[in-house]
Amino acid sequence: MVYYCPMANNNDQSSANVTPVLGIVPGNLAQGFATNLMVISHYFERETLARLQQSADYSKLSLEYVGYMALLAQRDCSPGELAAVLSVSKQACSKVIRELQDQGLIEKRKNPKDSRSSFISPSEKGLHLIRQGIAITLEIYNGLHKQLGSDAMQALNRALERVCEQLNLATAQLRRLPSTAVGEADIQPAQLNLFLPKLDKFIRGRAKQAVLDQGFTGLKDSFGPVLGMISREAKHIQFIAQVLGISKQAVAASAQELEAQGYIERQADSNDKRQTLLVLTAKGELLMQRSQENVSQTEADIRALLTEREFDALETGLEHMYLAVAKHYDSANVLREKIQQLSQMMIDELGMTGANALGQHLITITRGRS
Repeated sequence: MVYYCPMANNNDQSSANVTPVLGIVPGNLAQGFATNLMVISHYFERETLARLQQSADYSKLSLEYVGYMALLAQRDCSPGELAAVLSVSKQACSKVIRELQDQGLIEKRKNPKDSRSSFISPSEKGLHLIRQGIAITLEIYNGLHKQLGSDAMQALNRALERVCEQLNLATAQLRRLPSTAVGEADIQPAQLNLFLPKLDKFIRGRAKQAVLDQGFTGLKDSFGPVLGMISREAKHIQFIAQVLGISKQAVAASAQELEAQGYIERQADSNDKRQTLLVLTAKGELLMQRSQENVSQTEADIRALLTEREFDALETGLEHMYLAVAKHYDSANVLREKIQQLSQMMIDELGMTGANALGQHLITITRGRS
């Protein structure tokens, strides 16, 4: 488990109409390359999901599904294997499997060698989803490629590949994906999108095990981003959900468990008594401190695997890429993107006439409210 704050100056905009400013330039980031890598990896997932959700076919997708579909893009799995690889409980895994089945994205079939077990595989709709997801990540990658430049991106890819080789992290081998149009070529993800998830999982897994070994109990992978968001200052649940791209219910559930275990507490917002803020307790602050120490050690271990030139390419490339994606995590952009996404969904669902009627209704019921 790794905890990160997506922005260097991440002001909660729930009660103020002020656009946060990064206030950072290349070479002056306080966090190390591991934090940059995790934020970039999360951005790819969140942005890909947001674009997929603009289609009525995929409007109910969740970030929770990413790990499941990524694994099923490689091979069929049993429910037990999915739970083990993704480090989730069997109950949580069963819940997601049911949701994916309800959306027609996966199929379940009996294991021919053991009638008591079953295999999960992507349905035709699921395979098309995977293909579309890869196409979107390629679009995002190409945009970042233009900003960084070919030489810097190639050097970064080589450095990431070198780290994965040294750590014996095998990159994903995808199953053949069906074409969505006649004559359409096979599609494969960019190198960056093969290396990032592997290193992200490695860093998180190592940090999680380290804090567990240090006596911190009851931790889940889903807690990390929530804790990271309040590591510097208190935040509202709604703001955390907007930035991370997950539901308020998911954040609230994590907050409830973290509060029960003594890692966070709720405080009244002095600017709005109707709102509550999540803040770290002393135990939570100690957890964050130990987590950061563990991440720093992992960074040092990775640095030792590379030449000075390779490490410079890794550190500089990830830092510049972080700066390119960090602006998408400020609350003004998050809200604007969400409004655009919901607007397109309503147009698809209701048509232009219905969407106009909905707009007028929203104006009526919110008139006079702030």
